Amino acid sequence: MRILVVDDDKDVREQLRRMLKRGDYGQCDVVEIGSLHGAINKLDECAPFDCALLDTWLGKRPGGFLVASACVARNLPFVGMSRDVTMESKWLGCGAVAFLSKPCSPMELAVAIGKATRPRK
Repeated sequence: MRILVVDDDKDVREQLRRMLKRGDYGQCDVVEIGSLHGAINKLDECAPFDCALLDTWLGKRPGGFLVASACVARNLPFVGMSRDVTMESKWLGCGAVAFLSKPCSPMELAVAIGKATRPRK
């Protein structure tokens, strides 16, 4: 499994990677990106991702929603993340399969990844 983690906060990216590696996804390839342009470039690589975790704010811009549009265009399931819980409806409205309020617990992360990677009907 290959998971893209997009967050401008290096500490958050590292925390998510550690939780994924400790959990049921220990053998997965976690790719961490801290910028909008970096995320779009990674999505264009030939090796596909199974899902993406996207932060709302990338720097001073709501870049997560631009990355979400790129995910939708590639049929890549994604999970929206924010410290602001009021962003949940916006994320779900733009196609996120789940929302994580940061910081999240390992169980919350596992549930969100499970939703993102379950087979689609």
